[in-house]
This record gives sequence, structure tokens and C-alpha cells, in this order.
Amino acid sequence: MDKFVYFNHFAFEVKRLNHPILLDFPERFETERLLVRAPQWSDGELVNEAIRESAEELRKWLPFARNIPSLEESESFVRKARLNFYGEDRHGAAPV
Repeated sequence: MDKFVYFNHFAFEVKRLNHPILLDFPERFETERLLVRAPQWSDGELVNEAIRESAEELRKWLPFARNIPSLEESESFVRKARLNFYGEDRHGAAPV
């Protein structure tokens, strides 16, 4: 039996499936004020810029924010996040 799960005002159809890879989950959804989406290739530049802009505030509360990542490190992080979003491991294969 299919049913719906509601997250804020978004409805996601949930089906009883034998394996998580078969679940359908939207790559993006948005409201007037918010966009939630899977990480995209080349988002590293945006992430790095956001970290740099907020570094002083972040350092007050988050010890790991003492070191600002390089652009290459930010892009690497984003690419790994994209693969994780799709459930792929570091070798590019979907987990079984």
C-alpha cells in the first residue's frame, strides 16, 4: 500500500519496496523563500565563498572552522556529498 509522508507542505509518496535504492525522492523542492536540492558539480565555489564570508562568526562557535578549506577542498566535499545523496560509495557503486 502506498502512503504519503508530509514534510512541511511537501508530500512525498512512500512505497513499500524491498531496497532503499528503489525509493523515489525528489532531487529538489522549493518554496518562495527556500530551495533544497541535491549538491551539484561546481557548488564548491559557492560553499567556499559562504564559508569565507562567515568565517569570523563560525570560529566563535565551531572549532573546526579555524581552517578555511581551499576551493579544491570545497569542490571535493561537494562532489562527495552529491555521490552520497545518490547513495554511491567512494568507488561510485551503489551500496547493496
